[in-house]
Amino acid sequence: MLGKLLKYDFKASIKTLLLFSIIALSVSGVCVGLKALLRLPVMDKTDFWGIRMVLGMLIAACWFAVFAYVVIMLVMIIRRYYKNLFLEEGYLTFTLPTTNGKIVTSKFLSAYVIMLVTLGIAIGCMTIMAVFPSVVQSEYFIDFSYLLRTLQSGLTLTTIHKIEFYVYLLLSLAEIILLLYFSITLGSLLAKKLKLLAAFGFFYGIVTVLNSIRSFILVVFAMDSAKSLAYDTTSSNARTTISYLVLIFMSIIVSVLCWFFIHKLLKKKLNI
Repeated sequence: MLGKLLKYDFKASIKTLLLFSIIALSVSGVCVGLKALLRLPVMDKTDFWGIRMVLGMLIAACWFAVFAYVVIMLVMIIRRYYKNLFLEEGYLTFTLPTTNGKIVTSKFLSAYVIMLVTLGIAIGCMTIMAVFPSVVQSEYFIDFSYLLRTLQSGLTLTTIHKIEFYVYLLLSLAEIILLLYFSITLGSLLAKKLKLLAAFGFFYGIVTVLNSIRSFILVVFAMDSAKSLAYDTTSSNARTTISYLVLIFMSIIVSVLCWFFIHKLLKKKLNI
């Protein structure tokens, strides 16, 4: 039954994903074209300062459009979860011959894949917009390709640290989705009015507490490491590895707890 639920969730979201992905890719192409116009020799003339300013504003709008693409897809998965489980469709959803756990798992897996694809396309679009053309000579536009090269040169992580970093990012995405679902579940079941507003209040509060706990653990660990380890390369790499492992472990724990409590709340308190 989980396979059928996933098929239904993907089918309901794929059209929106394709539409906005095409729009985002098209916007990145437009941005490249606008940057190419800025590179024309004629644009260096004083008479074209107004056109350069307009082109710079349009390029900035393209970047905002890509960010908006990610936000739109995130809002879509939030809306689907809330609509399918806590509005009129919830009566149909919970009469399906399956368990609440499979319903939650289906919602999570479909949302995770959608957001992973969305972020991949968004990063690809931003890379295209930053790299092509490689150099933009204009006082009205930031040379993002130079910014990316500077950031890349500043990264001194080893291969194992990069792997840990990417694993942490993947787990963080799962954690954020499950935290959103948990917060929506709390807001929908506990708040009498303004359920979504209450849900985002829960989300903000939970994230604040979790970030405080993470910061406290990492600070305590760093202080302890500073007392017991010398500041050589080996010790520094060991501290970095352990720090990432702590963050990865916490993301796994938080994700599992969110799934567990969502399942329990739906099982015990949903009155449909």
